[in-house]
Amino acid sequence: MKILQNVTVNQVLTESSKKALLDKYEGKKFQLHKECDQLRFELKKMEKQKSIPRRI
Repeated sequence: MKILQNVTVNQVLTESSKKALLDKYEGKKFQLHKECDQLRFELKKMEKQKSIPRRI
């Protein structure tokens, strides 16, 4: 086999590194969902206070 092009390996994907990456992304996803829920709550609160038209 002949090497056609050299590439830089940034990270070797092992089972443990794969699990760590998945855990990290799941944590970020969960945090974003919490932030979205909080923003929806704040929007409803503002709509009740100031009668702002809903834009979702």
